[in-house]
Amino acid sequence: FDGTIVLFTDVSKMKEIEDMQKQFLSDVSHELKTPMSAIIGSVEILKRDGLDSPEIFQEFMDILLKESYRMQNIINDILELSRLDQTRVKLDFKELDVKAVVKESIDLFEPMAKEKHISLIYHNKIEKPVILDYSTVKTILSNFISNAIKYSNDGVIKTKKENNMFVLSVQDEGMGIPKNKLNYIYDRFYQVDKSRSSKISTGLGLSIVKKIVELNQGIIDVESTLGLGSTFTVKLPINPKVSHNEDII
Repeated sequence: FDGTIVLFTDVSKMKEIEDMQKQFLSDVSHELKTPMSAIIGSVEILKRDGLDSPEIFQEFMDILLKESYRMQNIINDILELSRLDQTRVKLDFKELDVKAVVKESIDLFEPMAKEKHISLIYHNKIEKPVILDYSTVKTILSNFISNAIKYSNDGVIKTKKENNMFVLSVQDEGMGIPKNKLNYIYDRFYQVDKSRSSKISTGLGLSIVKKIVELNQGIIDVESTLGLGSTFTVKLPINPKVSHNEDII
C-alpha cells in the first residue's frame, strides 16, 4: 500500500472544558483572595495594636467575623456547585405542602428582612400537595428571597399551578438589571454591580439555581426594569417522568 493516512480528532469540547476549569479556578482564587487579605490584615493590626485599644479590638474582630462568614459562604456555594456538576444527582420527589415550605423559608429570612425594614408578601394559589423535590424548592426560595432582601425594598413571593407545572416567582423592588447584562447573570461569580454586590453576595447563587432547575427539567426566566426591580420565575414539572429516588443523569 502506497499512500497516507490522516487522522483528525476533534478536541474542541475538551479544550472548552479545560478553559472553563481554568477560568473557574481563577475566579475562585480571586474571590477567596479578598476575604483572606482582610482577615490577614485584621489579625496583623490586632496583634500590633488591638489588645491595647478596646475600640480597635472590637472593630477588627467584627471584620474578622464578617469576612470569615463570607469565605464560608463562598466555599459552601462552590461545594454545592461541584455536587450539582456530578454525573448523577439524586432528587427525592414526594408530596409537598408548598404553602408550608414557603412559610418555612420566609420565617428563616424574617430577621434579615426586619433588619432592613423589608416586607415579604406571599400569594399562594396551590392548596393541595404537589409532587416536587423538597431540596430543589428550598434552594430556589433561599436564593431568590435572600437576593430580594439584599437588593430591594420589598419582596413578593407567588406560587401557582399552570399546565401541570409548579410556578414560583419572586418579585423585588431593587435597582433592576440592565438588558445587556441579563444573559450573564447565571454565570459563576458574575455580579451586576461589583462595587456593591461583592460585599453581600458570592455571585454563585443564581448559577446554583439554574443548575438545579435544569436537573429538574424545569425553566427559569427573569424580567427586569432598571430602577423598578426584577421578577425571577421558575417552572418545575409537578409530575416528573422520574420515579422516586431515581438518579437524574
